[in-house]
Amino acid sequence: SGDLSVRGETTMGQGSAVGTVATINQTAGNVVLGTDEGGGHRTYFGRDEGNSFYNLSGGTLTLPADYDHFGRAGTGTFTMNITGGTLSKPSGNQIELGVDADTTGIVNMSAGTFELSSGRLWVGKAGHGEFNQTGGDVRLNKLSMADHAGGTGVYKISGGSLVVTNELGGAQADSHASWFTVSGSGATQIETVRFNVWDDVVRFELDAAGTTLIKVVEPAGAGPSSTALDADLRRAIIEVDTLPGFNGQEGDIYDVLWVEDSISTNKYDGLVRYGEPYTTLSNCSSTVADFKWRVVDKQVGGKDGQMLQLIVGANLDDRYVSGLQKQFYIDSTGVAGAAGIAFDPTSQSGGAYDRLYLIDSSKDNAKEGLYAVDAVNETVGAKLMGDQGSRPYDVAVDASGNAYVCYGYAPSVWKLTDPLGAATESQMLGYYGPSTDDDPDSLAMVPTGFGGGYNEGDDLILFDSDFDQQGGGGQRAISIVDKDSTSSSQVFTTISQETSDSYRVDGSEYDGKIYFTYYHPATADLNGSTRVYIVRMDNTGSMERIFLDIDPADVAKLDDTLAVNPVDGSVWMGFYAAAEGNIRTIYRVDVANAVLSQGVSDYLAPTARVIYNVGFNNIGKNGMAISPDGLQLALVNPNSANMMAIFDIHPEVLPYDDWVAGYGLSGSDAEPDFDYDGDGLDNLSEYALGGSPVDPLDVGMTPVQSLYSDGGGDWMDYVYPKRSSSNSGISYTMEVNDDLIYGTWTNANYQPVGIGIIDADFNSVTNRIPTDAEDKQFIRLVVE
Repeated sequence: SGDLSVRGETTMGQGSAVGTVATINQTAGNVVLGTDEGGGHRTYFGRDEGNSFYNLSGGTLTLPADYDHFGRAGTGTFTMNITGGTLSKPSGNQIELGVDADTTGIVNMSAGTFELSSGRLWVGKAGHGEFNQTGGDVRLNKLSMADHAGGTGVYKISGGSLVVTNELGGAQADSHASWFTVSGSGATQIETVRFNVWDDVVRFELDAAGTTLIKVVEPAGAGPSSTALDADLRRAIIEVDTLPGFNGQEGDIYDVLWVEDSISTNKYDGLVRYGEPYTTLSNCSSTVADFKWRVVDKQVGGKDGQMLQLIVGANLDDRYVSGLQKQFYIDSTGVAGAAGIAFDPTSQSGGAYDRLYLIDSSKDNAKEGLYAVDAVNETVGAKLMGDQGSRPYDVAVDASGNAYVCYGYAPSVWKLTDPLGAATESQMLGYYGPSTDDDPDSLAMVPTGFGGGYNEGDDLILFDSDFDQQGGGGQRAISIVDKDSTSSSQVFTTISQETSDSYRVDGSEYDGKIYFTYYHPATADLNGSTRVYIVRMDNTGSMERIFLDIDPADVAKLDDTLAVNPVDGSVWMGFYAAAEGNIRTIYRVDVANAVLSQGVSDYLAPTARVIYNVGFNNIGKNGMAISPDGLQLALVNPNSANMMAIFDIHPEVLPYDDWVAGYGLSGSDAEPDFDYDGDGLDNLSEYALGGSPVDPLDVGMTPVQSLYSDGGGDWMDYVYPKRSSSNSGISYTMEVNDDLIYGTWTNANYQPVGIGIIDADFNSVTNRIPTDAEDKQFIRLVVE
C-alpha cells in the first residue's frame, strides 16, 4: 500500500551474468516513476543479461514521459504480467518491448487497465516483442510492431478490449516480421482509426463464432481524426487458422475486418486497400483445408463501410494431398519475380527433398538469375548465375545436381555444373532456329524410357514459343537438346512444330512420355461434349490427346505451368476461373487410368480438383515442381509477394505394387494371383507373409499353432503374421469351419487374444479356438 515515487532513472534486472533475475510484485498502492520530468528520465526493465518480472495485480504503475524500455541490451528477457490494477503513461514518448537485437520484452495481460495517452507502444524494435492479451482493457494512441531490421513483434488478443485512437500496424523494416492476431471471438472490442498492416501479417484464429470483428472507426472519445479511415492490406499475409470447436462448413462466411465510411475527404477514406502489390491468403488450418477472402460493402450498426470476409472453401482432396507443409517468403535476398523451379534430386534431409532451384525472371538485371532455396531453413542463397544478357525463364536439374537454365530475350540454354561447389558455366545453345527469333520458354530432363536413342536423364526437353517467325505466325516447337551440345556446336532435334498458343512441358518418369498443355486450355469435342485436353507425346513427336473429365468452365485459363508426378504419372496443373474470383486451383489428371474414348488417340482421364485456392493470386511461369519421390508439390508466386508453398502429396501407388516392383517384377509376372517362383504361394500371399516372390525357398512366416488347457477348457492358439502398416493395402481374416463339404466358413467361434511385434514391418496376431466344442475344425487365413 502507499506511494512509491522515483524521481530519476529506474533500472530493473541489470545483470552482467546470465541467470540474474529481478522480480517486483505490486498488489496495491501507487508507483510513479520519473517524477522529475525535467530530467528526461527513463525506465529500463530487463537490461543486459538479466531477466526480470513485474507482476501487477493491483494499484497503479505510472511510467515517465521519456522512453520506457522493456528488454534492453544483452540477451535478457523482461516479462510483465498484468492481472489487475492500472498501467499508465499519461504523456510523452514510447514504450518499447524488445529494444535491441537478442532482447525480448513480453507483456501478458489478463485483467486490469493499460493506458497510453500519447506516443506509441512498440511491440518489438530490433529485438522481439510480444503482447498477449486475454483480458483487461487496453487504450493506446499508437500500436506498432517490429520497428527495426531484424526485429519481430506479435500482438495477440483473445479477450478484453483494445482501442487504438490513432494507428495500428507494423513498420515494414522487414517483410512480414510482425503479426497481429485475433484469436477467437472472446474479445469484447477491437477498434482503431487506421489498420496499417502493409507488408505484415494479420492472423485470424476462428472458433465456433469466428473472431472478434476489427473495426476501423473513430473510437468514442477520440475526437475527429486527421487520418482517414482505411485498412491497408497491400502485400500483407492474411493467415487463417481454426480453434477447437470450429465447425464451419463450405460456404460459411466470417466477418473479420470492417472499415467505416466517414466524412473525411482523404481519398483512402473508408477503404480496404488490398490491390497491387497483392495481398496473400495463407491457410494454416488442419481442420478446414481451404479458405478464400473477399471485400464487400456492408453496414455495421446502421453505418456504411467495407467488410473483409473469410469464406470456408472446399477441402483438400485427401486422396492425393495431405496438406500445406510450409509457406514462406523467398525475397529476403532480392528475388523480385519468381518463375521456374525444380527440385534438386541430390539433396535430402530427414528423408525429404530439401533443396530447390529457383529462377528470378523479374526484368531486373540486378536480380534476374538462378538461386538455390533451402526449404528446411526457408532461406534463399546468393545468386548462382546471372541473366546472361537475357531473361531467364525455367530451370531443370539432372541426377547429378547440375542445373540448366533457358533464357528468352537473347535465346540460349546454359548449364551450371556443381552449382553449390566449384560452379562452372557453359553455354549449350545460342540462337538455334532458322530465323534467330527463338524464345525458349520451358525446360525438362528427358525421362527414363523415352527411347529414340536419346540420353535419358542427361538430354533436355526444350519448348520454344517462337521457333521461327519468318513470314509471320510464330511456330511453337519441342526439341531435344543433346547433353554434349555447345554454343559452337549446337546439337538438338526438333520433334514437334506447330502454330498454336504457348504451352508448358514436362517429362514423365512414369511412362517415358512428354506432356504439355496450352496456355489457354485447348478444347475439342469428345463424343459430343466439349472438353479441355492436354497432350502426350513420344520421341517421334506422335501425339495423343488426354481429355480432362471436368467442366471446361472450371478451368478458364492455365496458370502457365504444369508438372508430372514421377511415381504415378499424374499431371498437375494450376488453373483459374474468373467466375471464382481468379483464385488459383490445382487439378490432378489421372493419366495412368485414362481410357481410350474416341478414335485411336483420344483418351479420357479422371480429373480431381485437389487444392482449391492455394492462397496465391498467381502461380509463376513454370512455377510448379514435384519432388523425385512424388511426395512434395512446390509452387511459387511471381508477384512482389514472392512466396513459396510446399504441399505434402501422395501418389496413387498401392503398397503391393511398390513391393512387387522392388523385386523387379512387372506385367503379368507381378499379378497378385501369379506364383512367379513356383513355391505354392502366389505373389499376394508372399507379400502378406513376408516372403519373396522370386525365391522358392523364402515363403515368409507361416502361421503356427499350439495346444493347451486353460480355465477348465482345451484350446488351440493360431498365430499368424500381419503387416503392421495401416496402409498395407490388404486385409487379413481368420475363418473357421467344421465341415469342408457341407459346412460354412465363418469368422466367429474363436477369441482374439492379442497382438505382438515381430519386426518393423510385421505384427503377430493371436487367436484361440476351443478344441473341446467340436469333434473337428478347420482353419484358414484369407488375405485380400
